[in-house]
Amino acid sequence: MPISSCCVQTFTWDGTPAGKETTLASNPAYVTGTNKDAAVLIIHDLLGWKYNNVRLLADHYAREADVTVFVPDFFDGWTVDWDLVEQERWAELLPKLAEEKFAENNAREVRAPDIEACARVLKAEGANGEGAGKGWGFKRVGAVGFCYGGWAVAHLGSREREEKKNNDNNNNNNDADNRGEGKKLVDAISMGHPTFLTREDVDKLAVPIQILAPEFDEQFTPDFKRYTFDKLLQLNLPFEYVHFPGVKHGCLVRGRGDVPREREAMAQAKNSVVAWFKMHLH
Repeated sequence: MPISSCCVQTFTWDGTPAGKETTLASNPAYVTGTNKDAAVLIIHDLLGWKYNNVRLLADHYAREADVTVFVPDFFDGWTVDWDLVEQERWAELLPKLAEEKFAENNAREVRAPDIEACARVLKAEGANGEGAGKGWGFKRVGAVGFCYGGWAVAHLGSREREEKKNNDNNNNNNDADNRGEGKKLVDAISMGHPTFLTREDVDKLAVPIQILAPEFDEQFTPDFKRYTFDKLLQLNLPFEYVHFPGVKHGCLVRGRGDVPREREAMAQAKNSVVAWFKMHLH
């Protein structure tokens, strides 16, 4: 799981997040919005759950899509060296990430259980379940991830995450069970310039998916983009593929507002995510 400089290049947006901090499953989390029926889980990228841009995006999703949005910490309190990021000292930052064993500490087999737990507790029975392990009782849940979060939302939307009819932990006789359908952790996902995504992840998708794809992306290559598009047609899933010409990996959440194409791409991506979840969570 190599880390490249494109995964940490950033421009921090102005603005003050409007939400608050709480606990989701056992993870500290930022939460914003008041909808009690529909929620969105954001899987943050390498810059973490406290990154101003991701919290501002969460606020936009909450207001414009009428959902409650959660941004949990999936790095156990670890934060990137912001001095090196802001000064673009990639020659120092990348070796430091290797020295800190970022890739090993945040590999999918390490983080997947926490990510699943956070998604599961959103639908678990309860009401505004603040506190470790308490259910929130949302009826429908979406997940969106950029860069590092891309593989994670695909993981949540996999058919392997479905709780099947014969699951020993699920003895309910509801209509979905009687039809032999699985109970999904999430109802729809969106991913932007995904990192660490694999063809196997795409093959196993089982929920509506939105893909936000910059033209230039060394992580989500042209060949992989074509494979993903063709495979989704074969799977016959509802999907939306949004192409962003002239921009590169990372720009949809970390782009510069004073660069016209990046500013337009960020606005379009935000609007696309809002429209996607308005469609699938209401």
